[in-house]
Amino acid sequence: MDYFESSLPSAPVRYAFDDDESDSEAEAASSKSVTVDIGLTTPIPAEKCTLVVGLKGPGSVYLKALKKSGVAAGSLSIKSEDKDAKKFPILLLGQDILGLPFDEAIDDEQAYAIVKPVLNLVSERLKSVVVLDGLPSAEYMHTGDRENLLPPCTRILYSSAAQPVSQLEALEAPNMLKGLSAAFMTLCEVRSIACYTLVTMQEYYLGRPIVTLETVDAYVPALRKIGVDSAASNAADIEAVLKADHPGSANRLYL
Repeated sequence: MDYFESSLPSAPVRYAFDDDESDSEAEAASSKSVTVDIGLTTPIPAEKCTLVVGLKGPGSVYLKALKKSGVAAGSLSIKSEDKDAKKFPILLLGQDILGLPFDEAIDDEQAYAIVKPVLNLVSERLKSVVVLDGLPSAEYMHTGDRENLLPPCTRILYSSAAQPVSQLEALEAPNMLKGLSAAFMTLCEVRSIACYTLVTMQEYYLGRPIVTLETVDAYVPALRKIGVDSAASNAADIEAVLKADHPGSANRLYL
């Protein structure tokens, strides 16, 4: 594999960060101590790369579908004072693509403490950040025809350092990002990093938001429109993940 500089260490490398210091860039909202431990088993790309973050739901399912074409590069471990550690994989999905799927929910008040060390680790080699998020269409504030929110449907919000994307509809006010999405966007804005958040609309079933093939597949054209073609998955791989997670259900993953 020729993704890396040979001068970079190939042995496992671990970085530990404690959110116990103030930062003039943003105000940490957490009132609890959070320790973020990043262990790399493979060097990160030597060239500028895009970090694709998949949040619990359609975003993490999408990155799981891409995982078969990538390799494990390490892990991100999050430990808070009153909970067991949560571990998430860091994936090398291509020559210039890193993936970080969060398949568990993260407390909103811990988001800043988690995002800060992630960006610190790759900031010098970071070309852009793409966050894959989801929002139940029933909760989306919209003045037009609500049928326009049926999957596949995406909205976008991007930082001032990002290239404008006129082909995708913007996330409309007063809808807001929260949790990890908000933390990535805020810190990228402060640090002049191009950040794109793609929000796919989810349906409700029995009072819960669900992930369908149409919901996840909506990321593909959106990623191409922001120029991240190499992170485009295909419907067959997405459907395979849905079937594996829920045998007997071809199109739906209940969360």
